[in-house]
Amino acid sequence: MSDRYVYAVRKNEDTGNIEECYVHRKTDRYFLSKELAKSYVATQSSVLDKMSIIFGLMLKNTYYTMVFNPSKGKFEEGAKIHHYREGFIRTDGNDTEGDNLENIMEI
Repeated sequence: MSDRYVYAVRKNEDTGNIEECYVHRKTDRYFLSKELAKSYVATQSSVLDKMSIIFGLMLKNTYYTMVFNPSKGKFEEGAKIHHYREGFIRTDGNDTEGDNLENIMEI
C-alpha cells in the first residue's frame, strides 16, 4: 500500500471532469509555497490519468488532496480521496455523479 498526495488536476474543458492528477508520495512533504509547487509539477511529480488513480484506490492505495493554505503560506494535507461509481473521484460523501476534489489547484 502507498500513501500519495494529489495536489493539482487538469480538467476536460468540455465536461469539467478531471483528466489528469499531479501526484507525489506522502513522504515528499516539503512544499513551502504555491510557486514551489508549480515548479515541482514540471520537475518531480508523477502525472497520472484519473483511471490510474481509481485503479490504485481499488488496490488499496491511499490518496489525499493537498491544498494550499494562504494564511499559512504552505500546502497542507486535505481530505481522503475515494472513487464513486464508474469513473469518478471525490472527497465528499454525496452521491452526485462527477469529480469533486474540492479546493485543489487546477493546472
